[in-house]
Amino acid sequence: MLLVAKFFFTVTLLLSFCSANARDVYILILQEGIPAKCSLTSLSETQGLYQMGLDGGEIFAHLPFPWTDCMSDGVLLPLGQEIIKSGMADRVVFLPIGITGTNVRDWLEGGRGYKKLKLALDTASFHNIKFDYALWQGRLISDKFTRSNYVNDVRQVIKSMSLSTKINKWLIGLSASCDRIIGKQVPEIQWAPLLNRFPGPDIGALSTADRSDPCNVNDFGKKVLVQHWLRAINNADTKSEKYQKESLLYYFK
Repeated sequence: MLLVAKFFFTVTLLLSFCSANARDVYILILQEGIPAKCSLTSLSETQGLYQMGLDGGEIFAHLPFPWTDCMSDGVLLPLGQEIIKSGMADRVVFLPIGITGTNVRDWLEGGRGYKKLKLALDTASFHNIKFDYALWQGRLISDKFTRSNYVNDVRQVIKSMSLSTKINKWLIGLSASCDRIIGKQVPEIQWAPLLNRFPGPDIGALSTADRSDPCNVNDFGKKVLVQHWLRAINNADTKSEKYQKESLLYYFK
């Protein structure tokens, strides 16, 4: 009898340990330049991948995403699968936000994407959702691209969003000119670990093999971006922990 009791106690302890160590990762996605026209194919439910519904509840991640006009699954869901496969999380919950043809300033107050963004963030806050990562997906653009102005606009949007939404780490993948010479290096932007801001993939550095034309990424390029984003998340975690240890924040958690 005592042996049976010990067995059940051990099983209960193991289940409690596994439950305590299960990790949910919440990811906010802010994507520029959602296309005006797109055809969304049906997508079956994927184990471990969820999204925030219009009412703030969690539903299986599938197309179409409720908070975007049009966003393909070429990067987002494969990234979630890689995060789970790598052991970083047991479940990934996405909140992708997008509006057709957005530029950076559209996310600021008065911009045409502001109301949708604010409603989504208010809904998340009402449900006490805190995001482990916010991924800002830039785009390839053919018009004149002033990097310094763009970076300042991005910082304004982040500052505005951070006033009402808890985001642990920002990863910013900048927009870039699609006329940029392949392989040409550009000045690195210092996003500052102090403010929990880290670099995302340099989309302008994608090779011709990754693009269907100078301004658009092909299916192979999307797979490349998935790996770049995964690497960027791992780098952000490493840099953040290193910074906290160096600044003694780590020891006062």
